[in-house]
Parts: sequence; structure tokens; C-alpha cells
Amino acid sequence: MNLLPRKVLTLPRHPGDAVRLVAGMAILLACTATVRPDDVGTLETDLFRLVNDLPTALFPAFWVVMQAGNVLAVGVAALVVAATRRFWLAANLAITGIGVWMAARWIKDQVGRGRPTCSRTSTFAATTTAASGSCPGTPPWLWPSPP
Repeated sequence: MNLLPRKVLTLPRHPGDAVRLVAGMAILLACTATVRPDDVGTLETDLFRLVNDLPTALFPAFWVVMQAGNVLAVGVAALVVAATRRFWLAANLAITGIGVWMAARWIKDQVGRGRPTCSRTSTFAATTTAASGSCPGTPPWLWPSPP
């Protein structure tokens, strides 16, 4: 006696799934190959400034998207799907969402570079903050809390 419905045991896969998997892995490997633990490259600096120099009014829209990377968003999404009585989809969403979050945490540990250390109390930031009112190159919502 099978505990799973026959439909679940034979879920069809689209050939494009393999292409998306390979493309995603290639992008991940290319991105991690460019990261240097002790140095920030020019391209990375330029992309950081491009995004962080956008108008502050755009922050709420970006904040909503950033929350999708939060592990709690996986639970919320799974609960919303479960509320529509699509329990297999909710279970798959929860399992894969937590698995991807754990993989991202592992990759971040392997790369070995944390967040920038800019602080409003550092000497460089203090002189720049007095002049500009912010940490250099970062909008106010990204400022770390002073120790």
C-alpha cells in the first residue's frame, strides 16, 4: 500500500527544468568565482553604488522583495498555499524553500566574506557622515547600528 497518491509518484518534469538547473548552477559558480574575501572588485563596487544610490523613495518596494530571502517568508508562503488546500504544493514549497535557504547559508560561509564594516562611529565614517549625513555609499536604512 502506497502512502502517496499515484499522481505524486509520477510527477512529470519539463525538459526546460534541466536547462534552468544547469544555467542556475553556472551563474552561481561564476558569481562565487569572482568573489575575493579580502578585496572588493570594481564591478561589485559599481553595482553596489548603482543600487544604493537610487532614490530613498524606492526603498519600500525593494524592502518587500528583500524579505523573500528571509526564511520566515518560506513558512508564510507555505501557509498561504496550504490555506488553499494544496497541501502537496505547500509541503514541497516548505521543503525546497528551507533547503535553498540552508544552501545559501552554506555558500555564504564558503565564500567567507561578510557584510561591510562601515559604522557611524568609525573615524572615516564620522568625517563623511558629518559632511553627507550617511555612511559613504550607503543609504540610511543600510547603516549598521553603532556598538
